[in-house]
Amino acid sequence: MPNAENNSSLAPLGTGLTRSLSHAQRRLEALLLIGHISGIAKRLIGDAAKSMQLQFALVSRKQAKHHQCAEISMLTLAARVIKNPALLRKIGDPLARIHRLRLQAMAAINPLPVLS
Repeated sequence: MPNAENNSSLAPLGTGLTRSLSHAQRRLEALLLIGHISGIAKRLIGDAAKSMQLQFALVSRKQAKHHQCAEISMLTLAARVIKNPALLRKIGDPLARIHRLRLQAMAAINPLPVLS
């Protein structure tokens, strides 16, 4: 068993900051950046999968049975595609969807004025 005071030993998951004693702002910034990049990647994968209508194949049987038009969230769809390497290869390049994501973000920031 490694010595508790030995910071070079591998820490169990969830104890990284406690064991490494790294509470620096740069580490937090790096972790937040990684989280944002992974969120964008999941959104792009989910959008690409939705454009191929994979949500109909990946919806749960219970949902499909009880709802005429069963839906799953884009992030859930992306997670299910990521778990299946064959589907992940099938969607092609998710970066091709980045233009659509950018347009959606711009529309959310600057909504069109309502004509009266």
